[in-house]
Amino acid sequence: MKLVIIGGGQAGLTATLLLQDELEHSEMLLLEKDPYDPKLESLYVISPGSSFEEMVRSLGIDKLEEIAFYDLIQMHDYNGRTIFEYEIPVAIVNMSLLRWALSRLIDGEFIREQTQAIKIQKESEEKAIKILAAGRSSKVFEANSIIDSSGFDWFLTREVMKREGYELFRHNSFLFYQALLESTRIPIDKEALHVVFNEFAVPGGIAFLFSLENDKILISGYYNTYLTSKTPRESANIIKNSFGVVGRIVNIHSRRIILGRPLLLVSPSESVFLLGASNLGIYPTIFSGIVHNNDIVRKLTRTVLNLMDSGIPLEEISAKINDYNAKVIFPFSEILDIIRVILLMMRSATLEDAYVWIPKLLLKTSFLEQIASGEQMIRIATSLLSDSKLLRIVTNLLGVVYELLRISDGIPMSSTQSQAEFIKYFSTEYSQRINKLLPSYLVEKIKF
Repeated sequence: MKLVIIGGGQAGLTATLLLQDELEHSEMLLLEKDPYDPKLESLYVISPGSSFEEMVRSLGIDKLEEIAFYDLIQMHDYNGRTIFEYEIPVAIVNMSLLRWALSRLIDGEFIREQTQAIKIQKESEEKAIKILAAGRSSKVFEANSIIDSSGFDWFLTREVMKREGYELFRHNSFLFYQALLESTRIPIDKEALHVVFNEFAVPGGIAFLFSLENDKILISGYYNTYLTSKTPRESANIIKNSFGVVGRIVNIHSRRIILGRPLLLVSPSESVFLLGASNLGIYPTIFSGIVHNNDIVRKLTRTVLNLMDSGIPLEEISAKINDYNAKVIFPFSEILDIIRVILLMMRSATLEDAYVWIPKLLLKTSFLEQIASGEQMIRIATSLLSDSKLLRIVTNLLGVVYELLRISDGIPMSSTQSQAEFIKYFSTEYSQRINKLLPSYLVEKIKF
């Protein structure tokens, strides 16, 4: 087999959809541990409305049910007071339905549902990779190459993190939760998406509240796990009470997620490629990264296919993919990681100010196809800031981003080995700069 794709979430499905017309059934297979069922309990995510609709059309999905659209976003403090509002179309997307709709566009012969990859083994450079799978199709699959799009399962991501010398910090450890409420009183504007930050769980403690059909309310949010011992249920109740919503929580679930700068070594070996959430490029913003993720997956999938068809050695393909990732994926994700560092140093009233200008910054930059340089990022940020205290903090942090981007421009093209050595050096520099940005007592608290 030419290619096995591990993980059938948005990234894996998109890659399979793009490749199914290029490869035969005997050449490609997607392994997904869960069934594709539109009735499964779903996560709801928030996406810019126009870009999401464009993404759906480009994928060939005629219609996606149960998408709620809002034109107004209201931002609130932890007491429920409105501190800022703006108009922009946003979509509330049921991810189970999106995955199901994508799976319906793919020839079923390319998919093995309820089949989980357990282990991979490669005996030598000349032989194919063996993938041990369990579930409905418990067997050993063999492939020349693998795309790891397993996302939060981190099938191969942990291995890549070790290779890069990637150091995680606790400001990147979050708990995502989603609570469904049956409400008897909703004293909020039902036509708006409500955003509130959690005073007890900064940095990044943010929640979204919106109404569904039949007077149901959904609270979806995340908070930093090292700053608080509160449970998701307690967090949802705090948000509910701050808005004066009367009702009971009928369903709640959560999962731990690790945010952080993306992994630079997208191709960790000569025949394995990382796509989707497995690159750690997750957004700590009011918008989900599904549109950006889709764009990156499409570009990388086409690039991988074109390079594989070119006949050049796999090691050279890996080097080109890694170079592409460092130049295209890394810059925008880096500024979002630095925003989490900004939030780490802010509390209360200062945080309220931040939640006014950060959406403006992200709205402006999110529509850029690519941020060309560190100077441009600094120019965008400083043009939007009027508070001298915030301006001083952000300019300092973006200066660090600029330095890191200049370092990343030096990634060598010659081979994956030289790239891996350079990236270890970059990871060390990255950690040192984060340490210097923060007070010593915070550095000690956030290091794993």
